[in-house]
Amino acid sequence: MKVWQLAALLSAGVCGATMAAGQTKVDLSAQSKNVDFSQASSVRPFPTGSMLPPTCSVGQMFYLTGSSFPVEECIAPNVWSSITGLGGDAILNVQRTSGTQLTIGSQCAVTTPCIFRIGSALYSIAAPLTATLTGGSGLAYIYIDTNGNIVIGVSSSTAACSGCLVVTATTQYPIGCIPLETWNATNGVWDRTGTSDIALLSTPPTLNAGANVTITQTGPAVTIAASGGGDSGGSGSGGSGGPTGVFFNPTDPTQWFRDHITLATGFNNGQDGWSYVGNCNAGSGSGATGFSSESLLPTTWLSVTGAGAGCFYLFPTTGNGTYGTSTFDYWSGQTPAMLYVAATYSMSDPNGTHYVGLSSGIGAGPDFIGCRQIGSGNWFAVIHAGGLDLAKTDTGIPHDTKTHRIVVDNASGTANTIRCSVDSSTPAVASAAIPAESFGWNYVFGAVSAGTATNFAPFQYTIFLQGLPRL
Repeated sequence: MKVWQLAALLSAGVCGATMAAGQTKVDLSAQSKNVDFSQASSVRPFPTGSMLPPTCSVGQMFYLTGSSFPVEECIAPNVWSSITGLGGDAILNVQRTSGTQLTIGSQCAVTTPCIFRIGSALYSIAAPLTATLTGGSGLAYIYIDTNGNIVIGVSSSTAACSGCLVVTATTQYPIGCIPLETWNATNGVWDRTGTSDIALLSTPPTLNAGANVTITQTGPAVTIAASGGGDSGGSGSGGSGGPTGVFFNPTDPTQWFRDHITLATGFNNGQDGWSYVGNCNAGSGSGATGFSSESLLPTTWLSVTGAGAGCFYLFPTTGNGTYGTSTFDYWSGQTPAMLYVAATYSMSDPNGTHYVGLSSGIGAGPDFIGCRQIGSGNWFAVIHAGGLDLAKTDTGIPHDTKTHRIVVDNASGTANTIRCSVDSSTPAVASAAIPAESFGWNYVFGAVSAGTATNFAPFQYTIFLQGLPRL
């Protein structure tokens, strides 16, 4: 009995060994049912590697190590595409789904929308978009425009788009758009792959501040402003800041800026739209604080002699018609434009009356608004109409022979208000009904003599406007 049992056990062991040696790999797709790997300690469902296989069949998956979007799917024979937006909102990507069709935002859905923002506006795409090539060759630019539209920009090829726009004659991404992808077409067929430009979103244009300009950013807002005196080499005793807010704004056609430095040109009549009028003679003076003495021209200094005689430097030039004979009326009434006028101005004596501002004529009147200094007295903010001072306020800054930056503004468009500041001092404010000028205003600086010669030098004149004139 024991011999028989031993023989049976030996026989079973040999048979078992023979069967184990002869087993083949199991085809899970055909020989399994309800496969459950939930209790497995480790599962790797995808092939893994650092390079995609050169061939694939639709439905295959691959895990691409080292990629930001490592899960790849085969969307067409031998065409791999990254799967993005697996959690939360989907990403607005572009895929080639056939030789003539691109799908934009293939995973955009009501439950996983593709979301993007332009400024403060939030946009949501809840379904895929399709771009169908209808002919031709050339590069297509796929982007989001400033109105939140998905756009296919083409040059020599033709296309139709469902849910998006087609723009012709496109040879580059337009300014302000959000780039998505470029895709080339050859003889009416999309190339197998495009070039993703979504990374461009992280590299906005670089803004460099030039002389007397500051660039600051708070959140998404970028502010470009004047940072200082705005003249070459300084502006005397401390200088003065420029107009507040955005100084140059190409999207705002109501902004206007003009600047002229007489150090480079002297007083050539008609130079750069400026002219001088009156009893103007060669003046005398020495140096200018903040300016290099080598740059001072003898013709920069002017002089006027004779009781009541005046000499003024003004814009626009009279008589040549380039800029007209005067500017529109921006400053009277309840809704004036923003006004900013500045002059770098110097005197070599305490004689006469000096003006920096705007005049109804080509001299000092009969209407004048701005800064005025009489003899050895202080600078005043003045509103002068019909030969009379309607309002005047003392700046507390006395006359001297230093170079000063004189600034006139109207408190960013405050009705019937003129402010005068000297070298960034606390401005003096004059308030009265600013006269309406049906024939406009001239920008002036200059002097009227009381008899004895009055010498002065306006080295620079700056004008900034923002707003619409009163027609």
